Amino acid sequence: MTCLEEEFGERFVRIYRSFLVAKDCIAGFEKTLEENREARWVVLLRGVEEKLPVSRRQLYIVRELGRG
Repeated sequence: MTCLEEEFGERFVRIYRSFLVAKDCIAGFEKTLEENREARWVVLLRGVEEKLPVSRRQLYIVRELGRG
């Protein structure tokens, strides 16, 4: 995964240990509340209903891409 991230880092971003997503497919981010009342960020993708989780380690991505 690291090799792919390095090779395609301009087009893709890692949001979780095993998830790379294309930056231009990201529609936005949403903060959700899980059953245990813990807040968690998810990625919203264009044309995809499923919301993908953002790991705590990758939260800086929410801040960086959220500004752009």
